[in-house]
Amino acid sequence: MAGDETVTENCMLAYFVEKSKTLKSPASLWTEYSMLKSTQCRYFQISEAKSIFKRKNEAIRRKKSKVLTREEVEAFWKEADDRSFLLIKVVMIVGIAGTCRSQELCDLSLGNVQDMGNEARCMDQPVGKNRFSAISTKIAQFLNLPYAEGYTGHSFRKTSATLLANTGATVLALKRFGGWK
Repeated sequence: MAGDETVTENCMLAYFVEKSKTLKSPASLWTEYSMLKSTQCRYFQISEAKSIFKRKNEAIRRKKSKVLTREEVEAFWKEADDRSFLLIKVVMIVGIAGTCRSQELCDLSLGNVQDMGNEARCMDQPVGKNRFSAISTKIAQFLNLPYAEGYTGHSFRKTSATLLANTGATVLALKRFGGWK
């Protein structure tokens, strides 16, 4: 800023009110705030701007992942043929058994898998995070579940926790199993 110009809190609030009209999503507004906060907002000790974002963010409904039931998991395991759905079956079992996030599934490598001596051939097939995230949707589509798009990359983690909770596990056991605090 040049010489005697100062930025007041009201000036910054007016800026964010105007920005909220042009930016499409509250997330973009938060991003804008974060960039400014790290520089100008800290320097000028501006703190009230958060209230604008909170009000703007109230209209957003968070997307929650749907959960597969034990019966749905078993049905897919039994009904889907291995030739077409082997990768999806393996990802489902590893994702649910390991309470895995999509990124954790993506980070797996052949070094993380123990070869049990079966003489079958195995191919290295790279799979990205987006494909991992879409696998639960494919399972829901195969099972003809309503709103298949609601089954996201987080569905395996939620399914795992739900299945464990349904067995009567304690909250402490759930936290330990899922790595939650």
